Amino acid sequence: MNEHNAWIPRDFWLIDWEKQAIVNFFLSHPDEGYRRLAFMMIDASIVAVSPSSVYRVLSTGGYLRKWNPGSSKKGDGFKGPKRPHEHRHIDISKRRSSPRETVSFMRPGSCAKSDARNKSNLSKSS
Repeated sequence: MNEHNAWIPRDFWLIDWEKQAIVNFFLSHPDEGYRRLAFMMIDASIVAVSPSSVYRVLSTGGYLRKWNPGSSKKGDGFKGPKRPHEHRHIDISKRRSSPRETVSFMRPGSCAKSDARNKSNLSKSS
């Protein structure tokens, strides 16, 4: 037989009625997990399938998306504050007064935009 042109059904693949039985059993027991469903179906002599097969059938059918996750914030970057003191932080800088002595200064930070405005205003007034 030529196996290069199309899928040939295998003996271990799930048949359509088995997939439908898994879905129906899940709908009648919606609070159970897929692993527990697999063993409950074996005990009830409905379908003898592995938990991974139950997971595959339910996820393919879209039944495992029980929770509606919000959109991901990943990749949006840091949203800076729009006004001063909205996002507080402390700036730490070190200055050398001599080759052996280093002094640390701490000042409360504010909005980056207001710092930029203040610096540009200072440079204009000088």
